[in-house]
Amino acid sequence: MQKVSSDKNEDLRYEVDFGDRAIVVRCEGKVWPGPFFDLMAQSVDACIAAGRRGVLVDIRACHGTAPSTSVRHEVGVGISELQNSRAPLVVMAVLGSEPFVDPGRFAEMVAVQHNAVFRVFTSEPPAHEWLQSQIAMRETTVSPPLN
Repeated sequence: MQKVSSDKNEDLRYEVDFGDRAIVVRCEGKVWPGPFFDLMAQSVDACIAAGRRGVLVDIRACHGTAPSTSVRHEVGVGISELQNSRAPLVVMAVLGSEPFVDPGRFAEMVAVQHNAVFRVFTSEPPAHEWLQSQIAMRETTVSPPLN
């Protein structure tokens, strides 16, 4: 496992599995708040470098204090800013357990309101299905010609 370190938190360890169209990043350790953003940025960059178009970050084996509403808002905005700062677009999903994943999906709602293609899941099969469908939809979308 590789490590993402933060001077505010314990190490967050992760391993990356490369699929045909997406990568899966499986994490363990303390996740909130600092290392999470570093991990997401590294995951998106690895995805782009490998020519993949989606990333699923699995935080089910992580621990720490459940994020507050303000931190969930910060996560949603941060996800959107990260996604919109990279090209090409990388579809992003997080797989987690409650209480890290809010039953109301607040971070997801904030990210989507800020134009992110992002979802949060508590079950792995739907996460993979959504990720693959979003990638496929973007692969078949043809941009109109510029005049």
